[in-house]
Amino acid sequence: WRPHDVKGKKPARTFYRRISSAMINNSQSGVIRHLEVLLLFSVLVSLVPISFRNHSSRFLYEIVALFVIALFSLFHQYQRISWSNTLTFRPKADNGIIISAVCIPFVILTKLSTLCGDPEMSHLDDFLLSLYWMSIASSFYVLFSLSFSEAPIYFSTIFNNSILTFIVAIFFSKLYATGLFWMWLSLFQFCFTLSFLLRAFPSSFTFGEALLLSQGLSLYTVEVFHHTHTKLTSDGLITNWRDDVEEVISILTLGGFILAFVLAPIVIRSRKFSGGNSLPGFSQDPNQLTSSDSTSSQDFLQKILFKSPLDKSSTLSVLFYLSLFAIVLFVFSPWLQALIGENPFIWVYNFLLEKNRFLWILYWIGLLVVTGGVFYFFPWVTTVVPQIVVRKYFHALAILMFVPLFVYEQEMMRLSFAVALTAFVIIEMIRYGRLKPVGAELDVAMKMFVDSRDGGDIILTHTYLLFGCALPLWLNSYHNFHFLAPYAGLLILGVGDAVASIVGVNYGRTKWPGIKKSLEGTLGASISVFLCGLILAGLLGQAQPWYQWLGFLFATLLACLMEAFMTQIDNFFLPLYFEAFLILYQAPLCSL
Repeated sequence: WRPHDVKGKKPARTFYRRISSAMINNSQSGVIRHLEVLLLFSVLVSLVPISFRNHSSRFLYEIVALFVIALFSLFHQYQRISWSNTLTFRPKADNGIIISAVCIPFVILTKLSTLCGDPEMSHLDDFLLSLYWMSIASSFYVLFSLSFSEAPIYFSTIFNNSILTFIVAIFFSKLYATGLFWMWLSLFQFCFTLSFLLRAFPSSFTFGEALLLSQGLSLYTVEVFHHTHTKLTSDGLITNWRDDVEEVISILTLGGFILAFVLAPIVIRSRKFSGGNSLPGFSQDPNQLTSSDSTSSQDFLQKILFKSPLDKSSTLSVLFYLSLFAIVLFVFSPWLQALIGENPFIWVYNFLLEKNRFLWILYWIGLLVVTGGVFYFFPWVTTVVPQIVVRKYFHALAILMFVPLFVYEQEMMRLSFAVALTAFVIIEMIRYGRLKPVGAELDVAMKMFVDSRDGGDIILTHTYLLFGCALPLWLNSYHNFHFLAPYAGLLILGVGDAVASIVGVNYGRTKWPGIKKSLEGTLGASISVFLCGLILAGLLGQAQPWYQWLGFLFATLLACLMEAFMTQIDNFFLPLYFEAFLILYQAPLCSL
């Protein structure tokens, strides 16, 4: 497709347009506009020590590939992405291409650098290398498509995407000994997910956020499917580091996202029939849902039994719940039972009985009841207290809920994160589709806590917070890459991000150029994260040499600077980068 000039002049021959201030929709200071360049520089410099470890060039090709992706994405960072009038991105943020395209490959490469060819970890080394090249392939594919088409090729037909991803998969599967089918499946799902997120939920993501989410989901899906195949057939590389808890976590988390994709047509159609973006009780269409229509279960059943204008909305709600239970009972439950060799519901019951783990559930319920009581009996809090401070209350709640289990019961914490994430996804589907009987009320309640980052119809910042705290713990469950790596999300989000907001709002006087965030907030975040790291090390009985703490301090400063300048969703990006910095700037585990 070759777009024509507005005045009818000759069609443009290339997608490249002049580099301009369109990098940020509501253009801000040049300091913000060039933040990604500074990030790229830090990433490239940080990778240099890896190439000299053990005086070998073990990761030379991997580093060169990441350099190419980083430079390629740097060029596209300054392009205004607007392929059609119907495709819109989250406002007040840059496109985020560079920070997302290098994120997952950078994290994987830092983990590979700590293994250093250890024979006992050869299975993990091969596993991570496969994921690394899959992530490089997907980043290359999307950047390459941006260079030659105003309408990207991953928005093409399923047939065209199948052919194009297959060609790219052939090249990268030959570059590294990765199965052609798994490489192709990763690329194809990446394209499908990216197209789905940007088309179905306008203004809910920046391009970079959708790219990172799509890339992560595609890699995780391929990993779980490949593991299931190898475990059931004993053919290929068996990831024998998995235990039953890991098996349950993998099916729970992947199952939540599969449910979101499979049930999306029902949810989107239900939103259309139940009032769309209108607030309940204020719809101009008498055939649309009002708040009184969803408060009574008796009314709910009556509208199903008798024909009424709301019959379609009620029918879609019933269809959603029936489909949900059918998929869980007849797909995910047998799948999980095949992996763990036991009925999953009985397994969970026995798991909770061990070590009296059900007491932790009672502890969480108590905290949630107190939280609900605060906002129920003191509703003025949401109007008098600045919203950014109110939102950080949930960061403090995360600290109270998660820290005890992080220290004393990590298995319970890992599994609970998976259950909560899946529950959040299902609740968001109910809210978005305004599904009966509580969807409309959920919609009103959750909109009390949204800000500019929830610019679209879906609300994900709370899910990002949970996911950001959980991801480092999941990624370090099979190998301890750094003694504080599992706590990276909790430290940078639960402590650093919250303290930065509170200190910045109350004591911030020296503003960073071009933005509202302050130097005092960044320093407060850095100090609080560092002190909490010291406390955690004491609780864990970790006595570290001074150079370990120097590396931890540097990683903390770099992550807090990213928090100050980042226009992407920090709950999603910061834990990954902070974990990578922790691993990279620790004392080398192999001799240089």
